[in-house]
Amino acid sequence: MTGWLEQRSVKRIGETLFISPPMVEIHFQGSLAKLLCRIDTGATMARAGLDDGPPVPAASGWSAPGTVTAYAAAVLAFGYALVSLYWAVGGHALVSTIGGYVEQLARRGGTLPVLIALAAALAKAAGGLLALALVRPWRRGVPRRWLLAGSAAASALLVVYGGLSVLLGALVLSGVIHPAGTVDRAALRWHVGVWDLWFLVWGILLALATAGYWRRTAARAGRDGGGQQGPQLTKPPLTARFSRARMRPPSGA
Repeated sequence: MTGWLEQRSVKRIGETLFISPPMVEIHFQGSLAKLLCRIDTGATMARAGLDDGPPVPAASGWSAPGTVTAYAAAVLAFGYALVSLYWAVGGHALVSTIGGYVEQLARRGGTLPVLIALAAALAKAAGGLLALALVRPWRRGVPRRWLLAGSAAASALLVVYGGLSVLLGALVLSGVIHPAGTVDRAALRWHVGVWDLWFLVWGILLALATAGYWRRTAARAGRDGGGQQGPQLTKPPLTARFSRARMRPPSGA
C-alpha cells in the first residue's frame, strides 16, 4: 500500500510539471543521494578530525615554547661542543677554569686528553642534534618512542649532574661544606657559575622541549594507536543504506 501511494505521488508531480514520472523519480532519488552523501562525508570527516582542517589540540600553547626551548638547547649544546673541540685541537684558554686532574691532563698534552676532548665534543654535538630532532622534519625517520626516551634520559642526566654540581659547589663556596684537602676556589666558581650551570640550563631547556614534543604529537600518536585496537562494529554509511533501500522492491509489487 505504501509503495502504491509513493508511485501515485511521483506520477502526479510529473504530470504537473509536464515531466514523465520516471524522470521525476530518478531526479528526486539522485538529489537525495547527493544530499545524503554530503551529510555522511561531513560526519565521517568530523569523526576523524578532518573537517575544516586539522583540529587544534588543547595543549597547542606548548607548541611555540617547545620549539624555542629546543632551538635554545641545541645552541647551548653546539656551543659547548665548540669549547671542547677547541681544547681538543690544542687550545689552552680557560683550561685553568676547569681545575683538578682534567687541567693537569690537558696541560701535560698527549693523545689521551685529545681523545677525551673529542669524545666530549661529539657527545655534546649529539645532544644538539637530539634537541633539533624534536622540532625538525627529519625526525620522522626516528620512532616517536625512541626520540622521547632518548631526550628524556638526556635531559634528566643533564639536570641531575648540573644541578648537583652547582648545589655542592655553592655549598662549598658558602662555607656550609668543608671538603678535605685543598680546594681551587677560582675553578670552583667557574664550575658553579659557568660550566656546571651550563649543563643545568641545557638540561632544563631540553626537558621543556621534550615535553612540548610529547604534547604536540600525543593526539596523532593516539589516532595511530587507536587503529590497532582491532575491528569495531560500525553502522554502514547513509549512502550505502539508501542504495540498498532503492534496490529493495516495493512491498506492493
